[in-house]
Amino acid sequence: MYRAETTLVARTWRRGAPFLPVDHVCQPLTVDGSVRSVRSLPHWQVQGAWGRGPEAGIHVGRGRAILRGERAITMIEARTRRDEDECAFLLAFVDDTEESPWMVASDYHLLALNAAVIPIRHYLGRRRPDLYVSGELVVRFPKPDGTRGQVGPDMLAAYAPQHLRTSFDVAKEGAFPAFVLEIVSPESDRRDKHDKARLYELLGAEEYAIFDPRGRQGRQLWGYRRDGRGVWLPWPGGKSGELPSAVLGLTLVAAGFLLRFRDEAAGVLIPILEELDAELARAEAGREQAEAAREQAEAACERAEAWATEEQAAREQAETARAQEHAARAAADARAQALEADLDRLRRQG
Repeated sequence: MYRAETTLVARTWRRGAPFLPVDHVCQPLTVDGSVRSVRSLPHWQVQGAWGRGPEAGIHVGRGRAILRGERAITMIEARTRRDEDECAFLLAFVDDTEESPWMVASDYHLLALNAAVIPIRHYLGRRRPDLYVSGELVVRFPKPDGTRGQVGPDMLAAYAPQHLRTSFDVAKEGAFPAFVLEIVSPESDRRDKHDKARLYELLGAEEYAIFDPRGRQGRQLWGYRRDGRGVWLPWPGGKSGELPSAVLGLTLVAAGFLLRFRDEAAGVLIPILEELDAELARAEAGREQAEAAREQAEAACERAEAWATEEQAAREQAETARAQEHAARAAADARAQALEADLDRLRRQG
């Protein structure tokens, strides 16, 4: 039985909650066994009741876990030690800043980043209004000591409204991004593969994809995700190194140094910037060809109109010439008739 004079620090935070761990100091019993006090912060309620007998225990807020007797103390203390370790990790985690050595990007990183973020943001922006996609955006999250930490995933997708942001504040948005992607570089190798895997688990991510463009450990694409029970488990790539993302509704595909995305439902591989540029260049070339053909058609039409004008002028000239010829003939006939009349008159007079 838990003794009245003992003070137990029980941590009731759950992974993925919008708020991070806080201590709940329980002083469960007075000497007569009645409830003395339970103190907790409002964002995670703890209601405790300790008493004598087999039903003694603590009822923990939303989880509704009922722990009884001495076993309850053992389980809570074990959970406390685990949470203290997680709390220490969160407090010790070094923020992503512009001055951080692991924030230096190589060409491999740049190419992979450009192939991932912009095409997916454009593609899903019209098809998934419930999903906000961004890249290299500062994500700020509360720490156990009341301060705020920050991390900058290479790519993120969150169930949040689509509008422009300068940062993503977990406390204001209500949850950590559901999908995060990190592109590994030599400077960020351990941080991306180990430290951030644990950080994203504690902050509540649903999927964490890791892409190593050069595949220095024999693989390029893998990660972690939660199963149906919310347990954080390895997310291995398939036989061809692919990761089907439930959050994005797309399949991540390693293709050379690039990370591609495939829409299985539509049966399309989402084009990257270079492919979009090539398609735009083809469209521009087609437009230029169409413009040239239009200009040629207009020139031919103008020539035809000129020919028609010249032909009309020629016809008019011919008509004028015929009219003049007819007039001249008529005048000649009239003159001849006049001469004949004069000749007849002279003959009669003679």
